[in-house]
Amino acid sequence: MPDMPESYYNTFDPDKNYESLLYRDGYTLQGAELNAMQSASRHRLQGVADALFKDGDIIRDAQISIDKGSGQVRAGSGAIYLKGAVRGVPEAEFTIPTTGTSAVGVRLVERVISELEDPALYNPAIGSRGEGEPGAWRLRVTPAWGHDGDGGEGEFYPVYTVENGEVLAREAPPTMDAFTQGLARYDRDSTAGGSYVVTGLDLQRAGDDAAGNQVYTLSEGRARVNGYGVDVPTSKRLTYPAVPDLRFVDTEITTADGSGTQRVIVAHAPIHSVTQLRVTRRFTESIVHGGYSGAADALPHSSVVSIVECRQGETVYTPTADYRKTGDTVDWSPPGNEPAPGSTFLCVFDAIVAADPVDQDYDGFTVENAVSGSSIIYSYNQSLPRVDRLCLTQDGGFLWLKGVSAEYNSRPPTPSDGLLALATVYQDWRGGPGQVVNDGSKVVSFDDLEALRARLDYALAEIARQRLEADVYTREAGARVGIFVDPLLGDDMRDQGIEQSAAVVGGELLLPIAANASFLPNPPAVAVPAYTPVSQVMRYGIACGLIFSNPARDLTWALTPKKHKPRAAITEPRQIGQLMKDIEHYRPKKRRYSLKLAVLTFVRPGELCRAEWSEMEWEAAVWRIPAHKMKMKRPHIVPLSRQAQDALRALQAVTGKNRWLFPSRWDKNRHEKSMVLNTALRRMGYGCEAMTAHGFRAMAATTLSEQGWPSEAIERQLAHVDKNQVRAAYQRSELLAERRKMMQAWADFLDMRCAWAILGK
Repeated sequence: MPDMPESYYNTFDPDKNYESLLYRDGYTLQGAELNAMQSASRHRLQGVADALFKDGDIIRDAQISIDKGSGQVRAGSGAIYLKGAVRGVPEAEFTIPTTGTSAVGVRLVERVISELEDPALYNPAIGSRGEGEPGAWRLRVTPAWGHDGDGGEGEFYPVYTVENGEVLAREAPPTMDAFTQGLARYDRDSTAGGSYVVTGLDLQRAGDDAAGNQVYTLSEGRARVNGYGVDVPTSKRLTYPAVPDLRFVDTEITTADGSGTQRVIVAHAPIHSVTQLRVTRRFTESIVHGGYSGAADALPHSSVVSIVECRQGETVYTPTADYRKTGDTVDWSPPGNEPAPGSTFLCVFDAIVAADPVDQDYDGFTVENAVSGSSIIYSYNQSLPRVDRLCLTQDGGFLWLKGVSAEYNSRPPTPSDGLLALATVYQDWRGGPGQVVNDGSKVVSFDDLEALRARLDYALAEIARQRLEADVYTREAGARVGIFVDPLLGDDMRDQGIEQSAAVVGGELLLPIAANASFLPNPPAVAVPAYTPVSQVMRYGIACGLIFSNPARDLTWALTPKKHKPRAAITEPRQIGQLMKDIEHYRPKKRRYSLKLAVLTFVRPGELCRAEWSEMEWEAAVWRIPAHKMKMKRPHIVPLSRQAQDALRALQAVTGKNRWLFPSRWDKNRHEKSMVLNTALRRMGYGCEAMTAHGFRAMAATTLSEQGWPSEAIERQLAHVDKNQVRAAYQRSELLAERRKMMQAWADFLDMRCAWAILGK
């Protein structure tokens, strides 16, 4: 806190719970009271803001980039929540340590400004008694970038955490703690833990660095860990000092084949290091016989296995009869022949000696000049295979978990709560890149799920067809004459030369029915609901030549028409907000966009489902619907609000490659049926008595009328034809400018009601 003026007083104390200042007539207004009023207002505002944000939350921009080599930090300008207010921070450059953990943040430097430093603080009221007199001083709070180790002035608020020159990921601000915790709890309950990858975060091996550490690259992306969102805005270079667990193989023996160089393959690869190698080699040495008969002559190697031959000139001495091996000596004590005392003889013998492995790799090594049939004895350290995992922590850090090493069936470690496993690394310790499996739990979009379901349905249909074919072909040849498999996709498999007793319509086999018309003695109160489909069947029978007249047509005079019931629609503002909130949370994306456009444009459901991308005029911000798609067979222009344009652009990323805005998931060359909108409303919990797709039109018309918009503009937007034919003949204006304002106001109203519904108002 800076030094305040001598005459400055502030009596505000939050612990006293004073609600307001009660000024009384006749008493002097104190400067301390004004200061207390400011502090109380600031304290109350900060309490509300702290419930939504934390110190250091980024509101806008304020991104940083770091040079890992030099530690140079470039911090951009932006807005950050600090000490109860959103404060603008200017860009800056500074240097931080490149090793260890550092915090990059903002320092708030407070300074008292008097009229001597800012002449604008003198009283500017010309002609008053206080003109030119000094007034209240000011407290200036200046935010500036810095880091926790710079020793700068002012209170420090961390924004980013940096480890070894890498910025740790963090939740995209604003966090809104109360909402975030509620969403996190829901995420954990609904997804069995709340930890999964949303997009990206794929791990790849990039070799080893100069120190032998494993280097990996992780792509940018987003995840949720324990219910909390974590953003990784840029790809990361991760260094992992992986060290194998060693198993010491004490003794392993291989028989020498007598070749000059022999390749030895160990039983427990991969080899980390060979600690000992002993081979049997053959030596020929000149030995000086002792100074007396029967002396024992020492050989130059201690680990003598056998004496192959002793000779002097042409004389070859006989083992056992002339000499024998005693330890590492030639013992001439037997009574046979021996060299003269003090003379030199040649001795050929085999001895075990230490050797160095040649051309060692992970599976074995090469041994030189080993005696055929002898034992090659070696000890080594085996690098035990291991399965490690890279995990993402809730605060955006990366953590390597080591598995339990085992020569066979090594198992990966199990991440604890609060960790998200991104990838599994199979460490074979053979110097190569190893196997990296990106097996973290990932989000599957509803569009992908629908595509998988469609593929499954297609596969099941193919299986059913093949079973029918198999059933036919397993019959005797005579029994299957004239039998074929028909998937009922059309009439192309019918024998047109034979009179048919059925027809395939829309993938269904329809059979004719015999209908008899009778007059009812007591006509029903309302029209029979089945009248329309029965009449359609009769017309189809006439077209096929099965009947000659439509008996259902003659019943119309005896049936009382059913009273028209308006389609259900929501018109109460609070309920409209709840509906928009439910639409914003609806999945999949394509259906959410169709519902939003139905509300924003309030065209008929059939007109929306038949919409084509070629009908959108982006520069003019209108949707031109041709006459043949309209109920009244007149072309219609729909002004597009900003919100409608945003929804269309988002939808274009999903279905923009198709002709239709909403192509059928079964056949991309056809559009969806209008019933999908009612189906979506039912899935959101709105029954047919509460809301219908056609009710969006009534909802918009009622609300706009209550808001005072002209009925002519509303009726023109609904594409209604004026029932007064004379007036309709003269009133041909599209009222486009008025309707454009009305449509934008309608979209803004929907956004406002949706925001209030989210806040629970």
